[in-house]
Amino acid sequence: MRKSLFPVFFNICSKRCIGSSNWKCQTPTRQWDNFSQIRKQLCGAKPPALMLCRQMSGKIQSTNSEYTADDISKAQRWLSRLQPSSIPKHVYEQRFSRSSGPGGQNVNKLNTKCTLIFPNISKTGNCWIPNLVLNQLLHGNVKNEYKNFLLNNVYSEKKDALVIQSDRERSRELNKIDCLNKVVLLLQNSFFVQKEISQEDEQKWTNIKKSSNEHRLKKKKFLQDKKQSRKKIPLDY
Repeated sequence: MRKSLFPVFFNICSKRCIGSSNWKCQTPTRQWDNFSQIRKQLCGAKPPALMLCRQMSGKIQSTNSEYTADDISKAQRWLSRLQPSSIPKHVYEQRFSRSSGPGGQNVNKLNTKCTLIFPNISKTGNCWIPNLVLNQLLHGNVKNEYKNFLLNNVYSEKKDALVIQSDRERSRELNKIDCLNKVVLLLQNSFFVQKEISQEDEQKWTNIKKSSNEHRLKKKKFLQDKKQSRKKIPLDY
């Protein structure tokens, strides 16, 4: 009985650990690296453009109507130029504490772990982040079905604060730079704008769907005839 319940218990525990908001569920050196892996697993499957357009047509119209093409181009230009040094210093608070990462006895003597806190990100974030980028950061986009999984471990809804931590390096300055790099990656990975579907692409996916359906029916008919040929033929004496 115990052997049969162990795999089930292990799967439940692993799912809880992955979906938990507790930062300590994962090792410090792989906390941020797992974000991109989880994002690829959850959002990596890209359905055909026609199917995606039909599934999200209502949401696309409601979100794109609020922003113009000029707003989208400005957001893309801002993200392409975004660097850790371009983030204003007055928008975040920095704290240093004892680290659990590399450093040997150095971690017991110095506060090298860096924590950057962006308070009231939903209200004060638009002073340095474009509205379109900030909206997708907090509420998601079409690609992830308006559920930004990247914020699970770094955003607190009660405090409305973005909390980024790093203890990878021995130096506090290097850990601070690592935190700023994480913010840049978070903003870039959270942004997505679906391209408009042309009539040629729509016709292309329609033809693909039609040919796929014909191939399915043809294969089904072939298997049906194959089963019919295996039946015994009654002999009349």
